[in-house]
Amino acid sequence: MAILIVDHDNQNIILLKKALHDIGYNETIESSSRLGTFELLKQHYQNIDLILLNIMMPNIDGVQLCQKIYTNEKYNDIPIIIMTTSSENEFIEDAFEAGATDYITKPINIVELKTRVKLVLRIKKETDERKKRENQIDRDLQLAKTIQKSVLSPTLHDDHIQINGVYLPSEHIGGDMYCWFKIDHHRYGIMLIDVMGHGIASALISMSVRALLRGMITRLKDPELVIPELNKHVHNLFMNESWVSYYLTCFYIVVDTMTETIEYANAGHPKGFLMNKDKIVSLEQTTVFLGMFPSVPVNKQTLKYEKNSKIILYTDGLIDALQIPLLKNDGAVFYDYLVEDNHALLEKLVTSNQLQHRKYGDDVCIVSVSV
Repeated sequence: MAILIVDHDNQNIILLKKALHDIGYNETIESSSRLGTFELLKQHYQNIDLILLNIMMPNIDGVQLCQKIYTNEKYNDIPIIIMTTSSENEFIEDAFEAGATDYITKPINIVELKTRVKLVLRIKKETDERKKRENQIDRDLQLAKTIQKSVLSPTLHDDHIQINGVYLPSEHIGGDMYCWFKIDHHRYGIMLIDVMGHGIASALISMSVRALLRGMITRLKDPELVIPELNKHVHNLFMNESWVSYYLTCFYIVVDTMTETIEYANAGHPKGFLMNKDKIVSLEQTTVFLGMFPSVPVNKQTLKYEKNSKIILYTDGLIDALQIPLLKNDGAVFYDYLVEDNHALLEKLVTSNQLQHRKYGDDVCIVSVSV
């Protein structure tokens, strides 16, 4: 690794190189011109740990040069120590505003030079290590995002039913999740969950729950059996951890295309909607959220539906994004999309101005079912 010295004074360069050699920096490169500085940066920027810049040189404004260096993002992590005489103090503030990290005064005090260089280089090393860790975390989160998306159920399109979903995490990953399974030749179990909070912790809980759902839904089927079983599993995750507790909201619905009925349980979740061209039916909450209590009561609801109806389920992030007052949410916002197929409906919602410009405070999950 190298230190770039930008100075026109050969005696000063010799002094700097000797002081840097004493603290273990033997590799230096020198420039005395603006053009030469940028040529060296272009060639060696990945190996440059520090720039020592004389703030006043013939035909070079050190403040402007400092500012120009930092206009290139590639050089943003290279610290600059400016060298100034006592008569140039008025330029120090301008240099700091331009991005300089520190300064030393001329004539150069060797002890001061060594101390400031070591301090700046230590901070540079810590910053590089932190960014390296952050980049690794970011790569891990990108992988986790890919894995999380891979477990979301793909579009299902059978003779009498079509199911589509979309998921917009507030961060790389989040706690919202949907899934659906074909129970038998005419029944379909559909579940939407929203784990408290968002980010890594919520995503881990969501993924642990997701691993249970296929077996749970295809084995138990009935909302009055599935919801208590899911509550027990979520509660048991944290029963031995007195310092932490999580809960989730859940909407579970079974669609029977032969009898044209739905059975559902809404565990603390925003109400869903069953709608056709003539009316909208709210699918209200029927029990409390899951995970906080050892057992929960379940009040299953059963409804008939007409052909060419839609069922819309979503998490509360959508309500926040669309800025709909919770008590005034009557499903009207979805009515404009009733004639659309599921994919077009979700595409229009996702590309709406409210969702495109939402503040990323919560995850958004939407499921559309056409029957």
